[in-house]
Amino acid sequence: MHPKPIRIRPCWFYLQQGCNIQANTKFSGTKGICLRESWKTSLTLKFNSQGFRGADFSKSVPENTTRILMIGDSYTAGLDYPDNVIFSDQWAQKLNATGSNKFEVLNASCPAWGTDQEYLFWKKEGIDLYPDHVVIMMSPNDVRETWNHNVVRYNGAKKTLEVTEPNLPFKEKIGWKLASKSSFYQFLQKKVFNTDHGNFLRVFWSFPVNYGIQDSTDWNMPLFLKEPFPALEDSYELLEEIYVDIKEDCEEMGAELHIVKIPIRLEIDDTYQDSTRFNRRIIEQRIENIAIRNGIHFHNLNKELRAHPSPNDIYMDWESHYDEGGHNWIAEMLYKHVKL
Repeated sequence: MHPKPIRIRPCWFYLQQGCNIQANTKFSGTKGICLRESWKTSLTLKFNSQGFRGADFSKSVPENTTRILMIGDSYTAGLDYPDNVIFSDQWAQKLNATGSNKFEVLNASCPAWGTDQEYLFWKKEGIDLYPDHVVIMMSPNDVRETWNHNVVRYNGAKKTLEVTEPNLPFKEKIGWKLASKSSFYQFLQKKVFNTDHGNFLRVFWSFPVNYGIQDSTDWNMPLFLKEPFPALEDSYELLEEIYVDIKEDCEEMGAELHIVKIPIRLEIDDTYQDSTRFNRRIIEQRIENIAIRNGIHFHNLNKELRAHPSPNDIYMDWESHYDEGGHNWIAEMLYKHVKL
């Protein structure tokens, strides 16, 4: 029996939309926002003062505590479930139940984030949290989103990563700013303007996510093609440079970088079973090669899921994200594989 999906609805004193574009390059959850399922339920999803899931925390690491900074997208954000159900919190519970060592797991995640947005967060905020371990929860859509957002690029001549600000129209910038600050503006959006600034789905207007190669309706399809194409190769080159840059930062501060490949339903169902065109394992293989080349800890949960007796059971019936059992499973795999 699966729990029913959560439908986020606004209360009059809560902001309706949960996303905020910052400095026109990085978007994240609106800091301190509360999202309630309905008037009658006790379930409230709250973003902390940093704009992420979980309780507020100090920038300084508590004494005798190992700080783990988990970075990811909607799979990690787990907006369909309360804090104590999503896998980041469950992993923390498992770590803290085993001995005298204390662990703190910070969940820095946002729907629609690619590795580019995760990189911008790391450079602007995450690095100042002084984690002992940085755990990037990598899903296949990170490959296409990181490239197609067109915000971070690798300059081969200079051997540096460069950030380019999207050219957002003035009205769009103002709409995003007002939506992140004003409940009244969001009321006007719904009742008068018929706009949706602050909605995660509107992010796609300003930050494209697909290659436009036979993928107008199936954005992930090109990722699994056996025959590569130039933009896909460039995407993997960009990913590798981002991972290397974060690893160098981690080494300077004495931290460890981990990449955890989390599985999506498309990698295990029959969507891309045509072996003449597709390789369902190609993404995990390429990311593992990147990790090996650069001495980065790599944890492949796809391999574990293939040994699962009912792999589809970790996903919601109504869409592609993890259900409660899926969050349990991911937490168990993190506890099993990520050695701290």
